[in-house]
Amino acid sequence: MNSFSFPVLTFVLSLGLFAAGPAAAQMNMKPGDGMQKQEGMQMEMGKDEIFEGRGTVVAIVSAKNQIVLKHDEIKGQMGAMTMGYALASPSLARGLKPGDAVRFKIDGAKKEIVAIEPLPK
Repeated sequence: MNSFSFPVLTFVLSLGLFAAGPAAAQMNMKPGDGMQKQEGMQMEMGKDEIFEGRGTVVAIVSAKNQIVLKHDEIKGQMGAMTMGYALASPSLARGLKPGDAVRFKIDGAKKEIVAIEPLPK
């Protein structure tokens, strides 16, 4: 007969399901699901317009072709926040580093940065 008892097997399987729960939930996340709404924040993404903003580079995630910006309010689009954005081209991040003050343009429909440049120091 097997050395595992039914209660032990049930406990072990329960632990596996408990541990897998958060990971499985993350697999079903859509962009923006993890972002918390801040007071006064507007989210009007999806508009077929180009919006301009200013902010500071927090991180560059080359493997995902993304940049994380802490930005001021983007008029007509959203309030001030820290958020990751897709880049229209990997070359847009060339020469940028965390801490750089930047001016950028975001395509409201595609939800991606289409232009970005460092501001004079």
